[in-house]
Amino acid sequence: MDYHISKPDATMQRIADTIGYRRGDRRLLFSLRDLADLTAFPYRRHVPRLDVCHRILDVLNDLAMVDVRFGCPADPSDRNDYDIVFAADGPHSRWREAACIGFPGQPYDGQVARLVCVPTAFDGWPAVTYVFTDDDSVSVLQLADSTRVILRVGPQEPPLAELLERAMDALGFLPDVADWSTYRAQRALCDTNLRGTCVIVGDAAHQTNTRGGMNMNAGMHDAAVLARTFATDPDELPVAAAERLRVATEELLPRTHATLGPGRFDDVATIHADPVRRRQFLVEASMLDMVRW
Repeated sequence: MDYHISKPDATMQRIADTIGYRRGDRRLLFSLRDLADLTAFPYRRHVPRLDVCHRILDVLNDLAMVDVRFGCPADPSDRNDYDIVFAADGPHSRWREAACIGFPGQPYDGQVARLVCVPTAFDGWPAVTYVFTDDDSVSVLQLADSTRVILRVGPQEPPLAELLERAMDALGFLPDVADWSTYRAQRALCDTNLRGTCVIVGDAAHQTNTRGGMNMNAGMHDAAVLARTFATDPDELPVAAAERLRVATEELLPRTHATLGPGRFDDVATIHADPVRRRQFLVEASMLDMVRW
């Protein structure tokens, strides 16, 4: 069956084809266009999550075999009513708990603060930029209608004035903040992602820090690979599930964890100076090596 997704709304997306790193006067720039020989899409497309959900619903609503329901809590007691259940119900998954699957993990220190800023001050910046100081790092992510500045803070929620001071010290100017919030991150992995007729995907299967959006995208990979496998060759589902768990264990969690730490800028500068390592860095940042169809 051919699936049609409506043309993206240009006003609700931001094409990001460069990744920038800054420390003081030093600038490093990586171009995703260097991967044009490996993919037809050598860029990141920043689209709001709500817009992505609407597009998926547009597709699902056109399929006669699909029944989309809202406001229905996940009820693991219903699992015997289905040939297969894909549990994508987040880090506190009731389905994972009902299947008696462990989710051992360790929280990252402190919290993550997200400032939603007016984007004009960031004109000319790469759409993805990591800014480093001697003892701090800030992530800058540009969307179509705003720019997000991500800071890592202590265990107690700081006042906005403190966040603004941190942002100004790192960026060199005071951003115009429209909204802000904090959240906690952890590093966790399920013991298994397949038990009986229940497949665990996304945040229900793995969690790590949010830098680079890798955990979210790995969850999309989980769903796409495992759903396709079930639809085309159900007997291969255990093999595909084991591969997705291996990817999370050996590639996703170590790779995202390595993006943290005070020595990150020096590591990236060394990579940038080597064309071979620079290309591999882009492959890994794009997660092209983490999904196998």
